[in-house]
Amino acid sequence: MKPSVKVLVFGVQVAVPFFAIQGHAFTTSGNEAIVQLKGRNGRVESCAIPVHFDESRNLQLEKDRGDEAKLCRMALSSDATIAIQEKTPGKLKLPTEAKEFAVCPKLNSTNPGTNFIKIPKGWTREQTEATLCEKESKLSAANQDLLEVEAKFKSSITCSYTPSALAGYHVSRLLGGVGRVPVAVLRTMDRDHHMAVVEKAESVLGHTSEIISIAWQQFEKADAAAASGQGNSKIYAENGSVLYGGLQKNLKGEEKYSEISGGGSYDTRYERFIVQPPFKRVADERSVDQAVIGKSFAETYPTLNQMKDVSDMVLFDVLLSQDDRVGNIHYKVEVREIPSSGGAPVARKMSETEEAELDAVLKAARTEKVTESQLAQLSKRLFPAGNAILVRAMYLKDNDCGVDVDKRENKMRSVKALEKVRHMSGETYARFLRLADDVLSDRFKTFAQETLLYRGKDYEGGSKSLKENVKYALNTLKGNCRSGALKLDLDVTYSSSGVAQAANPVACE
Repeated sequence: MKPSVKVLVFGVQVAVPFFAIQGHAFTTSGNEAIVQLKGRNGRVESCAIPVHFDESRNLQLEKDRGDEAKLCRMALSSDATIAIQEKTPGKLKLPTEAKEFAVCPKLNSTNPGTNFIKIPKGWTREQTEATLCEKESKLSAANQDLLEVEAKFKSSITCSYTPSALAGYHVSRLLGGVGRVPVAVLRTMDRDHHMAVVEKAESVLGHTSEIISIAWQQFEKADAAAASGQGNSKIYAENGSVLYGGLQKNLKGEEKYSEISGGGSYDTRYERFIVQPPFKRVADERSVDQAVIGKSFAETYPTLNQMKDVSDMVLFDVLLSQDDRVGNIHYKVEVREIPSSGGAPVARKMSETEEAELDAVLKAARTEKVTESQLAQLSKRLFPAGNAILVRAMYLKDNDCGVDVDKRENKMRSVKALEKVRHMSGETYARFLRLADDVLSDRFKTFAQETLLYRGKDYEGGSKSLKENVKYALNTLKGNCRSGALKLDLDVTYSSSGVAQAANPVACE
């Protein structure tokens, strides 16, 4: 049933606080708009459409704005109403109606997040939650097909930290889209709604020693403390009556990028990462130019693409002290195509025919994961002219285990991964220099605190604060660039006939 929705849009130049989060007003001071969703039992939940630090640096701003608006219209009631407070009235295409979603507890991995589930056609929210809020292995094949997780809501519990989830999205865009990080927005959830999710998790999982079960038990205690007026300020606001966290668009169709993480002990996963072939190629001192110039697109691009993804990831995780990456890296198969006049390969959407051909290869191999050799063979068949290719594009979808200086170790710094990097995208490097200048000059500080919810000590002071991570990365990369140890050579271009050409030079300063 389509929700019955009333719309109220009000724009004001001076923000009126809705409530405070960790000393930061949840208002338009650090956001373009606040969307209020009033629904079940008259309860109000809020969602922030963020300011972007520099919109001109986001190469996919229009698409991101659309995703932000979709996330901020996700309501938990069929009779939800929307009220919108805008910083600049009329600037954005804001949601004009709410859309009802079911919520289910996240029952896998280690984080007790809340999944926003699309309600199947003809179903009610109650029916959806009663039927689909189960371990996927316990669902029938038909119900597995109906289960569509559209977004995930995570708060600052276990490893997670709301500023980390928000920063991952925005820093990715400032660095040119590294990691292809999904959109994330700041969102609240009524505590009573959440307690029902906790109860569902415990009814499914029970009180066991399983990590995810222990995490939900921890959330049960946190909700109970908030109900008694003792809510953790990293998780709750409004005297404990609401939770806040990052609501992130859910990635679909991804696979684990096991080749990059390797396999083995969790405790030594970062030490393992730096001896896997993908990182060793990034750490190889030999010139990329000598290996690829004059060779074909199909011969060279898959490796160059992976090298860029890996070196981008190392820098990204160093800056944000992201400590739960290795073993949590994903990819999707995508098309890269050379423009008709030559140049840098560009992404395009796969056609239905191309997707069907890929599915057929996977079905024949009886696997969901595809090898480089399979992609190479399929690319030859689909693109005989050699002007396009199928590649594995890295996606960093879990970015909530960073930033918090009270907990984070900065695993990438611990294993000196950035010092070992010998190849990097010149564009990523140049964008990092610009971001470093913004952070060290404090032009970034207000944005970090008001939009990303950084505490003062997360931004500066501690050895793993943003400022210190930036200083460390800047000194490491500039020093290696000046000495010639770091080569900015991964942005290889191609002639119109698909022959590799050297990347354009980029200055170290």
